[in-house]
Amino acid sequence: TVEVTILSVQNVFWPEATILCVDDGSSDDTLQKLEELRVKFDNLSVYSVGFNAGPGHARNVGLSKLEGWVSFLDADDVILPAYYLFFKSIYNNLCIIIIQIQNFSKFIYKVFPI
Repeated sequence: TVEVTILSVQNVFWPEATILCVDDGSSDDTLQKLEELRVKFDNLSVYSVGFNAGPGHARNVGLSKLEGWVSFLDADDVILPAYYLFFKSIYNNLCIIIIQIQNFSKFIYKVFPI
């Protein structure tokens, strides 16, 4: 669900992440759920384009609102803690990280400084 997706980002990246959700005309209660979450999290912004023009259009709308590093997630995706380590290592160019994901709740990683 969209709630699980946003909570996974909050749990891994907070307070560094800016979360931008673009609703592309969902016919369910996704926009309502996003607005409720926006009240809880000050780093969450919600945009609605009002019509479904596909994921490319929604992503382009999102890109027009952001600067810096961007990661795209769908409403049913989650971010794991290992992703944060990987993301930061690339951004800072500090190390190589080898990650073995065993399942969604257990992963093993080794950090090798460059």
